[in-house]
Amino acid sequence: LKACVATMKQWGALRPAALMRLPSPREQADLVWALEAACLEASSPGVHSPLLAIASNLLKWLYDADVLSEEGILAWHGGRANPAGRGFRDAVKALVEWLQEADDDDDEDDDEE
Repeated sequence: LKACVATMKQWGALRPAALMRLPSPREQADLVWALEAACLEASSPGVHSPLLAIASNLLKWLYDADVLSEEGILAWHGGRANPAGRGFRDAVKALVEWLQEADDDDDEDDDEE
């Protein structure tokens, strides 16, 4: 876990030049599905992948780095659900709820204008 966090911090210096937001929410959702699949591959029956422990932090980092948008993450969450991926969905539940609340607040602000 510490090695993953250290690597993410190192990548942070590269993000303006090397990372760019994927063009569409659908492509962003595909990236999240790929991360979900990687977590599933790294798991074994009854044993969760160590990636699950950092799944929420990883998505938040990709969001903060403007690789993923709110729309992309919510498109993944609202799309097809892999029953085997429940652990991943549970791991990122708080982040998804936070984004949904922010989206609802934006909708309310738009209605007031």
